[in-house]
Amino acid sequence: MKDYYQILGLPNYSKHNQIAKWHIDLTNVFISDRHQGEHITATFELQTEAYYLLKNSKRKARYDKLHALKFRKKSKNLNKTGLKWEKETEEDIKVASESAKELAQLTNAELSDRNSNLEKHSKFGLARNITGGILEFLHFFISI
Repeated sequence: MKDYYQILGLPNYSKHNQIAKWHIDLTNVFISDRHQGEHITATFELQTEAYYLLKNSKRKARYDKLHALKFRKKSKNLNKTGLKWEKETEEDIKVASESAKELAQLTNAELSDRNSNLEKHSKFGLARNITGGILEFLHFFISI
């Protein structure tokens, strides 16, 4: 499993607003450096895959749990719950990878428009993710 925080150059368990800001900055760099070759596009796709995985609160929560098991504890043995998280995270990664490839195909103008929209709506998105995180925590707490 890839360490998506390391790919983005962010500390582990970064918050949504940090991830979104970093993605906007990476997209701006990609727009200016796109002409330099396929390796720039491949790097952008990998970074965007990380963004798509970590921007969604449910996907991020699953990834963070699995990340803690695999990277922080250096454990290769996963319990049943860990195996479930791993399977779900693999599916999340597949979706994120497809989205990243689609994003890399956009023109510079389309990417700039998208970044502008992300910047405009980042406060709303943050509030929505906080609410989603609280609901997920309550659901987890009640299920115990």
